[in-house]
Amino acid sequence: MAKPTIILLPGAWHSPAHYDKLRAVLKHHGYETEAVALATVNPKDPANTDADSDVEVISAAIKKVLDSGKDAILVTHSYSGIPGQSAAYSFVEPGEGGPRLTAIAMMTSFLYPPRTALLAPVGGKPFPLHVVNAEETLVDVGDPGPDHLFYNDLSAEEAANSKSLLKTHSWRCKTLPPSAKGAGYWHIPTYYLVCEKDNALPADLQRSWIVAANEDLEKRGSGLRIREESVESGHSPFLSRTEQTADFIRRAAGEDVPVS
Repeated sequence: MAKPTIILLPGAWHSPAHYDKLRAVLKHHGYETEAVALATVNPKDPANTDADSDVEVISAAIKKVLDSGKDAILVTHSYSGIPGQSAAYSFVEPGEGGPRLTAIAMMTSFLYPPRTALLAPVGGKPFPLHVVNAEETLVDVGDPGPDHLFYNDLSAEEAANSKSLLKTHSWRCKTLPPSAKGAGYWHIPTYYLVCEKDNALPADLQRSWIVAANEDLEKRGSGLRIREESVESGHSPFLSRTEQTADFIRRAAGEDVPVS
């Protein structure tokens, strides 16, 4: 049976190149991968780029894989959980016998109800780490900085390399919600990798989202639950715990891979 294609979504400020190590490991295990460049990262038109801009490019990537006749798995990280879940909602009803989006694997990702902006819980106000430009269209990473927030468990050399790949991000995508009326996890099996040493999104916060999503699923009577795993990692497990992250994705793909 053919293995699904893995579609990798970077988080805020991050690019496909951040996934090079993970893609190499997944390739070793027989998976084809696609890494999506989000529209909100280094946006061409900052004044008109938002979460729906990312939903559009993610949906196009999913459609491309499915149109090729292959199943797909969507992997989200951090911010991309928001547009990723919105995009996945358009693919919950595959054609009869046709390829489908079989699972969503979330790595320390925002897991919100539909039509919720990233900063909605705090009234749209920036955090100290957000350095917003004068036009309020772009945001960069401020204090305490990427080394502490994203790469606290990497070597100094690897942290420096990862930091060099960061680009500016759309501010609008943090304050304006996506417009999709539903979330992929309502219908598509969803797995969540909690990162225990995450300085950007603490593990307790990640787990609170999982609890809320599972309560939502129970009320909906869907019969699904978010399947939780954990790893002793900072915010970027695909860099610091690459093999374990690949194993997590492989389990989401249906492989019988022991949890290490």
